[in-house]
Amino acid sequence: MDVARQEGFDAVFAGRFSEISFALRKGARVEAVIDAIEALEGEAGLSVTYPSDCAYCEIGATGVDAAVRCSGASLEMVFPRGGSPRELIEGFGALRGAFGISKALAGLIG
Repeated sequence: MDVARQEGFDAVFAGRFSEISFALRKGARVEAVIDAIEALEGEAGLSVTYPSDCAYCEIGATGVDAAVRCSGASLEMVFPRGGSPRELIEGFGALRGAFGISKALAGLIG
């Protein structure tokens, strides 16, 4: 990831990416993610929406300008505009920080 943070690399790819996706090594039960976020009752600026079948959930996080979707097998972040790899990595870092308030969530993207 160090190369993605270098100015030259960042400049070459500026505005080129709008999504970053992570395959979850262990996977995650979507219902468990939903329960963990709902248990926080808005603490850490996290919110969650999901369909009735809980096939996935969409996570909102204060300070993260991206739609975050957890399918159980992956965690995807879709940003409203193209950015550089460094910007997407920084957005992921903000999400990771928000997840750090809950042990269950921290383990998801530890």
